[in-house]
Amino acid sequence: RTLSQALRMLGEREEAGREAQAWMAADPEAPALTSPVHCGGLLDLPDQTDHERRERLESAWPRCRTFPVGSRERMMFVTRLSQVRRATGDPEGALAVSGAEDAAVAALPNLDPTLWSDWTVLKAELGLTLAALDRHEESAEVSAASIRLAERHAGPDSAFVVGLLRVHGARLSDLGRHDEAQAALERAWTINQRLGDGRIRSEDPALLFNLGANAMEAGRHQDAIGYWERCLEAMAGSGQQDHTHYGITLRLISESQRALDDFAGATETASQAVAFLELRHPKRTDLRSEAEFAYCLALAGLSSDRALSHCRRGTALAGESGTRSPELLEKGRQAEIEASGLLER
Repeated sequence: RTLSQALRMLGEREEAGREAQAWMAADPEAPALTSPVHCGGLLDLPDQTDHERRERLESAWPRCRTFPVGSRERMMFVTRLSQVRRATGDPEGALAVSGAEDAAVAALPNLDPTLWSDWTVLKAELGLTLAALDRHEESAEVSAASIRLAERHAGPDSAFVVGLLRVHGARLSDLGRHDEAQAALERAWTINQRLGDGRIRSEDPALLFNLGANAMEAGRHQDAIGYWERCLEAMAGSGQQDHTHYGITLRLISESQRALDDFAGATETASQAVAFLELRHPKRTDLRSEAEFAYCLALAGLSSDRALSHCRRGTALAGESGTRSPELLEKGRQAEIEASGLLER
């Protein structure tokens, strides 16, 4: 049990889940469903789907909600439940728990000051949930509040603040407030380099990814490509080259290359994204479909007769993508229209 808790605190959730599972197998009386720590650990077992994870947590919620408002156990559990509801296409259900819990904690006359990090993580999840509901202004306000909370307790130049600034930058970018987003992300970058004590990489892939995304949204495609190429290098250097974000980053580089009319470069990069996701993440049909659409449009820019076949392949994958299918099918329809226009020129 203690090993499971320690692994979870270190971010090793899959290992934490395995240890929790072993503990329950050894002790039939283990209160797994009444302990948010172990519910959280089990949530990340690699052989579970999001829906299975949600089922487990939903069954535990009536018991876990008896924990006091403002306790670490309850905030941890609510955060995980909100995450898994959002992951299964139910952001309204996620908001019902994370929004209510955040308001309840804020209304407490005295919150244990040692629990600020748990509340900050809950707020960050609430911000993501609001963004999933396209309530971006509110999401940005909540993410700004989470930064203020972390600054008050951890200091303005802490590693904790770096992660929150990265999320806040993404929210501002969603709102089209690109200068503010750039300022937030550059501040995170400055803090990141100043830490210099091994707590966080100076070339942080997640931060580079967000800097690239903001540059792309602002129309600065060459800058975006530069950030994303450094992101790929940082991922490879930190052993993350098999992560789904490696394939996503390749696709985004291709899209920026296409925006710069570099169709040959876009075709080469999109083909790498398609091959990588098919080999490493064959079940992520949502990501694979987006890569196929990018490949289709890049080929169309070269007047290749293979272009539309990749649009059709992407559409077939989109149909297998669960809750994202409607969005991706529409994206495929638009890609086919654009590709047909390019081929007719």
